[in-house]
Amino acid sequence: PVVPDHLVEELRLASAGLSDMLSGLRAQVSDLRERARTIQELQQRDNLFQNLPMEAMDPQQAATRSRPTSKATLESLPRIVVGSNTAHLLSATIKLRGYGNGSLNMSAVVGEFGPPPPHSLEETKLVVADPRTGKGGLSDDTQASMSQSSILYLQRGDGLTFVKKAVLGQRCGANAIIIGNNTTVWPYVMKDSKGEAEALGLNIPVVMVSEANGKALVKFAESNCPVRCDLDIQESAKECIICVEPLGVGETILRLPACGHMFHEKCALTWLRQHNACPYCRRELPTDDEEYEQERRRTQRTHAGSETNNSSLDDLYG
Repeated sequence: PVVPDHLVEELRLASAGLSDMLSGLRAQVSDLRERARTIQELQQRDNLFQNLPMEAMDPQQAATRSRPTSKATLESLPRIVVGSNTAHLLSATIKLRGYGNGSLNMSAVVGEFGPPPPHSLEETKLVVADPRTGKGGLSDDTQASMSQSSILYLQRGDGLTFVKKAVLGQRCGANAIIIGNNTTVWPYVMKDSKGEAEALGLNIPVVMVSEANGKALVKFAESNCPVRCDLDIQESAKECIICVEPLGVGETILRLPACGHMFHEKCALTWLRQHNACPYCRRELPTDDEEYEQERRRTQRTHAGSETNNSSLDDLYG
């Protein structure tokens, strides 16, 4: 029997809708996994002082098992002066709502430039930029779509700095900017090394989403037009696990390159001058003891196949 054309069309539309729904679910599962990892880290932090190794309680006892971190390493460790826009002290969430009951939630990393938080935008129109990276300026259609309150999505790349992308959207009426990463390095913190934000008058918030979430956002927007977006940016209190005091604005913190964990500079140096390991995760750092280093490198080579590649952490800041 011949299947009527209208049934074929209904089946096609239903199939397309199911595909979009599955894409949205995959993105939400990815976001839930990220949240689960964050919760696990917080739980580990809360249990830290219940499971401290003996050397943390008694540095004298640790002398036979640990060495001071090398002087060259201590001098080269990145120092960060905490500001109101320091990314690791902020949290951002995005919620998209499309045609019908479709929705998509994801987390984002706040750029370390622009106006300080908090920021909260609700039921704001989402516009996906054309061209996607903003190179050459935004198309007439994109600018027309931004005639009212809107949040503009752009993609990283094509030689435009994060600030220039944001200013491009701001000049067309955007209230906030979402930038999609174009590499698998995540998390990634957007910085303004050239001081363009102040020079160009940027006054709207800018956040970044992972490459996977960026693709899911674009697909959701294309399938659920028009899309409304909620963007919430808030301060997220963090503390140094060594002294259990907040990492406050104006203080200098130190970031360990192998694992990315951060502490007050003074606290970290006090620990690392006697121990060559992160006080949180125990990841080892180089020492000035050549014999010890040979054994340490031999052990690392032995376990190289089972260790996670942390090179992306060195690229955390852009």
